[in-house]
Amino acid sequence: MMQTIYADEIIKELDAHLYIQLTPKEDETVSKFCQRLTGIFEGKEYQVVKMTCFGSLSSRIVFEEELAGRMKKVFPISWIEGENCSGSFMNGLQLWATKEKVTCLETHWGAQASYFHDQNGQHLFVGDLRSEPSQQPELEYATLLQKLNSFLEDQGFSFTDIVRTWYYLDDILSWYDAFNRVRSGFFRQTGVFDTMIPASTGVSGKNKTNTAVTMELLAFKPKKGATITRVKSPLQNEAGDYGSSFSRAIRIDSPDHHWMSVSGTASILPSGETTHIGDLKNQILHSVDVVSKIIEQEGFMWADVTRATAYVKDKQNLSILKDVLDSDLPSPVPLIVTQNTICRDDLLFEIELDLYS
Repeated sequence: MMQTIYADEIIKELDAHLYIQLTPKEDETVSKFCQRLTGIFEGKEYQVVKMTCFGSLSSRIVFEEELAGRMKKVFPISWIEGENCSGSFMNGLQLWATKEKVTCLETHWGAQASYFHDQNGQHLFVGDLRSEPSQQPELEYATLLQKLNSFLEDQGFSFTDIVRTWYYLDDILSWYDAFNRVRSGFFRQTGVFDTMIPASTGVSGKNKTNTAVTMELLAFKPKKGATITRVKSPLQNEAGDYGSSFSRAIRIDSPDHHWMSVSGTASILPSGETTHIGDLKNQILHSVDVVSKIIEQEGFMWADVTRATAYVKDKQNLSILKDVLDSDLPSPVPLIVTQNTICRDDLLFEIELDLYS
């Protein structure tokens, strides 16, 4: 029987944007799920910017073929494999669409991107970024960054315009230190440390080509009146203090709305040490408390969430997560829950989310 963890969907129309997060209902087929998804767009003039799917790679082709029969695919789709936690064909998907005109861009090395501009600035989302096979994963990653940098420059962007990244690394524990060294070195080379370090998530994840890195990113060039701010956490020091180059959160403010993306957040003390080792419940509570304090500090509410993902190390412990969600969250939040290894062997849980008000 399918076990659902906070399967309530997110469907929010906010200004010119549409945010969708869906998880399959019990016994819902791929066809019915795609029908439910595309039905949301009926009578609405939105163009999709990006879609991120979490689930077994064995379900990817069936899903994408079904979706293609119902929706023209001219946008990035990233499929991240994590062990299914729902008992269905996928853990869920997250989609962002806009009423602005979206231009689809393709690279000669497989990635896809979406570009649009509005009164607040220029937006560029790049998805399904996958490294090419190599004997060493850090070389795969370094080569991917060079290609990405050239692509950004061709579009009139630079690495310093990136506000958010997502990394899904195959066999993450075996090379996460090397990953951080490559990332930090590239940030120095491109001037990121002198400007704005993006918010980020880094967990395990396989892709359809079985290479070391799958990546997504959002770049933004603000117009006058819009600002980008690096957000500090009240309960954690900067990740750079222990060798990981990302901001705890990034917010974009404009005259008509406020957006914030909170990085992947785990049970880590200000010193950088893992806390509550071996105790999933208290790792969840600690992580949620850290995120709650960021949300409160920045003037948002849990009700402003437009996307939320929870990563668990072992799906056999989902009952513990469900108990926490039922009794301890400040406000009910729909989550996509997926089994992916966190960046440390002693971390059992991580949560990330976006908010819009």
